[in-house]
Amino acid sequence: MGVGDDVEGFLPAAADTPAADGDHGGPAGYDHLPHCRQGEVGWVDGAAHDGDVGTVAGLYDTLCTIVLFPVLIWIGASGVTTDKATTRACQFLGDISYPLYMVHYPFMYLFYAWVWKHELTFTQTWPVALLLLFGNILLAWLVLKLYDEPLRRYLSKRFK
Repeated sequence: MGVGDDVEGFLPAAADTPAADGDHGGPAGYDHLPHCRQGEVGWVDGAAHDGDVGTVAGLYDTLCTIVLFPVLIWIGASGVTTDKATTRACQFLGDISYPLYMVHYPFMYLFYAWVWKHELTFTQTWPVALLLLFGNILLAWLVLKLYDEPLRRYLSKRFK
């Protein structure tokens, strides 16, 4: 079973149907995560509620789009850097933001598939998660320097 085979949106899916004995089919150590399948909304701790996964995901997406994202943009746009190190860090993060957005998805899905397939705990996965974090940042920087910036320069000269 692949990651996301039986779920809509970004909610984690379990491999099996929850059993009456309390075994909810999810990976060990992830009992606090939402456990949803298409047509069911619930929590792994057994407090299941009937509903629609699309409704929960849609509500979450709507709240993020209308409230959270504008607040984050306002905070970022209204901030002022006071020293060279902070300015450089902000410039670096701004430069790699789109390449990072583009390159992290395949690694995220492979990581989730590995965690759920082997029923790994946070303790077992955090070193790999840290490696992926810094690896994705490095890959995003390489994409920026070797693809994005040269292509922008070429297109700017070409269509001047």
